[in-house]
Amino acid sequence: MAHTYETCRYLVPSIPGALPASPTRQDYEARGYKYEDDGSVEKQDRFLNRMGGVARLLACVAVSQLPMGEQGKEHPFGLGNIWQWLSSTLNFTPVNDVTATLLYDILEITAAQMIEKYHKYFIALLHLLREHYLARIRQVTNEGSGGPIERLEQFL
Repeated sequence: MAHTYETCRYLVPSIPGALPASPTRQDYEARGYKYEDDGSVEKQDRFLNRMGGVARLLACVAVSQLPMGEQGKEHPFGLGNIWQWLSSTLNFTPVNDVTATLLYDILEITAAQMIEKYHKYFIALLHLLREHYLARIRQVTNEGSGGPIERLEQFL
C-alpha cells in the first residue's frame, strides 16, 4: 500500500491541489509527475494512464479473494479501503482530469462488489457523485480535456 500511495498520491486519500499557474519541478513531483530524460515533464495523457493503472491495481487487489486458509478473515486491503477513498475523495476539491480518471477506473472494477457489500449506502454515494460532485469536477476541468469526465458520466 505504501508503494501504491507513493506512486499515486491521489489514492492516499489526500488530494494534492491543482497545479499553480507557473508550476515548478517540485510542484509536478509533489503530484506524482515524472520527468523525461530530456528534462521535460511527463505528458498529461501518460500521467493519467499511469495513475489510472495504479488505481486499477488497487481496485483489483480490493476485490480479490484471500488465499486458501485466510477466507473468512477481513481483507486487509479490501473494499473498506475503497469505500474510505471514495467517501474522502468526494469531500476534496477535484483536480482536472485526475479525479474523474481515478473515480472511473476504481468504480469500473469495484462497483458490483461495492453494491453487494454496501447496498443502499453505495447507491447513495453514487447518487451524490452523479448529482453534485460531477458539477464540481466540471468546474475544474480545463477546456479540451473532458474525456475523463465524459467516461465517468457515461459509467454513472
